Amino acid sequence: MLKKDIVSKLSEDSCCYKIPQTQISEILTKTIEIITEALFSGEDVLLRGFGHFHAKYRAPREINHPATKQKIMSLPKHVISFVPARNVKQKLKEMTDPGTNTTKSEV
Repeated sequence: MLKKDIVSKLSEDSCCYKIPQTQISEILTKTIEIITEALFSGEDVLLRGFGHFHAKYRAPREINHPATKQKIMSLPKHVISFVPARNVKQKLKEMTDPGTNTTKSEV
């Protein structure tokens, strides 16, 4: 799903039907900017009912170069981690597999 799809779905929703898509897009863009700035400043972002975003530090570690098989050190970096909320995890567990029409819990 793309950002424009989210904007379109929001504009079709009954709570947002009078808000133009351009304003919805601006609100969504600003929301993403706020979340990004919070993560860059080291804050955690908790969206109740959806999940928890936080930045993690990955220390340098020894890895194998795939072409030369030589051991090298990876660079230290920060990555964004997401932990889904309990209800999101539960819904994902209950999703049906499109190929077999069975839920993942039935398999």
